[in-house]
Amino acid sequence: AIGAAAAFAIELIALPFTLIVSADCRLLNAHVGEVDEGEADEIIRIMNAIETGQMDFETATAALAK
Repeated sequence: AIGAAAAFAIELIALPFTLIVSADCRLLNAHVGEVDEGEADEIIRIMNAIETGQMDFETATAALAK
């Protein structure tokens, strides 16, 4: 986690720590704390939308920031 956070120039402040990264290795979001089932479902929905071309990177980033 420390190395991954450093790779994206993010100061690691707590664990658990989740980086949500696109298939082309662009950071979509950093999440501190546990990811619950509803959050995981939303992350998967957004990642699928990116993969199928239904959502662009900027829209996905904004959706995950909510």
